[in-house]
Amino acid sequence: MGTMITLGIGKLEINWGKNEYFENFRDLYQPSDWKDIEYFYADNIVEIKKGYSRSIAQIKPRLNLLGYTLQNVKAMYQIIYDEYCDGLEEYSKDILTYEEFVSLFSKIDLSNVLTQAGNDDWNFWFYVSKINSIDEELKKLQSKFCKGDDEFYAKLPARLIIRILCENPTIQNLPLQWYVYDHIENGWSSEEELAPRLDDKDKILIVTEGSSDTLILQTAISYLVPAVSDFFYFIDMKENYPFTGTGNLYNFSSGLTKIKIQNKTIVIFDNDQAGISTYKKCKEKLEVIPNLKFYHLPNMRQFDHFLTVGAKGEFYENINEKAVSIECFLDLNFGIEKEPKIKWSEYNEKSDRYQGALIGKDHYTRIFRKSFSEEEYNKDKLFFLINDIINFWCSDKH
Repeated sequence: MGTMITLGIGKLEINWGKNEYFENFRDLYQPSDWKDIEYFYADNIVEIKKGYSRSIAQIKPRLNLLGYTLQNVKAMYQIIYDEYCDGLEEYSKDILTYEEFVSLFSKIDLSNVLTQAGNDDWNFWFYVSKINSIDEELKKLQSKFCKGDDEFYAKLPARLIIRILCENPTIQNLPLQWYVYDHIENGWSSEEELAPRLDDKDKILIVTEGSSDTLILQTAISYLVPAVSDFFYFIDMKENYPFTGTGNLYNFSSGLTKIKIQNKTIVIFDNDQAGISTYKKCKEKLEVIPNLKFYHLPNMRQFDHFLTVGAKGEFYENINEKAVSIECFLDLNFGIEKEPKIKWSEYNEKSDRYQGALIGKDHYTRIFRKSFSEEEYNKDKLFFLINDIINFWCSDKH
């Protein structure tokens, strides 16, 4: 007999294992996802037991950070498709191409999957065959899918299938559930073996120009994107931060490329004259390695018209790529009556730009540390920044 361990949406079973033969999905969940969920057994018996449950919408960013972006998923699918069909038309004529697979599973209506009853075997493929599609194109794809070789679709990784399902609007709020309780209770797995945890190879080290930058990013990530906060970690240096300044950060980055760092690492530069200059130097002179990316703080329209002061007086100027530090992404109006201001300092002949800095940035950081969690504190710029960093990491850019 043995004990099953399954992954699915209600009765829509996407992956299953038995006894010691199963796939571990601990990287899709966090400890807060341990909840009471419905377990489905033969003869329509339903029992409430503990298991892991997280909405499809919250699974999507985790899959992206694990490498299952749509771009990567397409490449994975194509490799499996080419190896399986091996150029033989009789094999491929009834197998969905990647584009067809995405079109079918991102559009087919799966909204009633939680209400299905009367069947003990609502596995993924059986369920799809029973859906009555209205759209004629989907009907054709559905028919081709059902006539295809089950052996091919069985080769598709569960995470690949789930990532494509993440594009389906009909199930965004439905939970992807991992039914582990029986497996643990019957001794096939321990709670620790299945407890949510990322492998070190999946975590991303963020390196910044200073300890203040690290504090702001670490706090913002934990608060604004808790669903993926466990993916990111920082150098723990409360005193004597080793990479203060762009020069030290360049030397550190150079060292990483020489040893061909295996840990996933993103080096973040300010969006000012010095930061952009060193960022470009890294891009031009350092070897490209897969696990290391260079990023500078993004341009924002809020920085197009910013009060500045220099030798010629006060003017509103575009400070993008000239004077944008991470403190510029804080709420610069919270509890302060004075308008934020950039002070121009040294001039760089090579870039034909002045280096600027936010006046009183330490004061803005202290306010951030004290008041960031308050509802009135404007978090929009930081939210934009965090998502831009995540999207950059998930892209093919370096």
